[in-house]
Amino acid sequence: MAREILQTHDVSFSNRLTPDSLTPFRYHEHALPWVPVSPLWRNLRRICNVHLFASSTLDSSQHIRRRKIQELLSHVGKCSETGSLVNIGEAGFTTTLNLLGNTIISMDLADPTSESAKEFKELVWQIMVEVGKPNLADYFPVLKRVDPQGARRRMTGYFRRLFDVFQGIIKSRLQGREVTGSVRKNDVLDTLLELSMEEFQIKHLFFVSIYFCLC
Repeated sequence: MAREILQTHDVSFSNRLTPDSLTPFRYHEHALPWVPVSPLWRNLRRICNVHLFASSTLDSSQHIRRRKIQELLSHVGKCSETGSLVNIGEAGFTTTLNLLGNTIISMDLADPTSESAKEFKELVWQIMVEVGKPNLADYFPVLKRVDPQGARRRMTGYFRRLFDVFQGIIKSRLQGREVTGSVRKNDVLDTLLELSMEEFQIKHLFFVSIYFCLC
């Protein structure tokens, strides 16, 4: 889905009407699906084509996909042995989020043993639910100023927490790169840092990749 929207049909999806809930922190001004065709749009498109969704990049992460699918099958198998119910939606969401996490930043984003990963998973889920709700402000623009359903207010809080998590991850990676003899992880984050992208641009690209892969 992400590749189709951000690469194959990017022109069709550019400069779309932005849901009011996605306007906090001017997110829509830096996210490829909503940015109008412009130098910024072309630069983001080039990054997606050359570095994020290139065949070589996808092929190099094939082992990650296999491992995460095997973990999913193992989880289902254990539930079968114990007679436990399997929440297919929850299991699929966790698998997809961890697959994205390992591709982007080489770590699970829904690790049940990690409090920070657990918080991140719940945060992404809340964002998905909020964006999926009908919002009166999208149908009656005059209501955007008052935010009658509180969607933009809630999303502002979600975005702030999400970007704080991303900032911590980026800071940790930059500190690790300064250590003598440190080994590059060769994931999406390393690629974006090599391109000397601004931190806020990396945060927005992270969110766009996660959002459209989970849609």
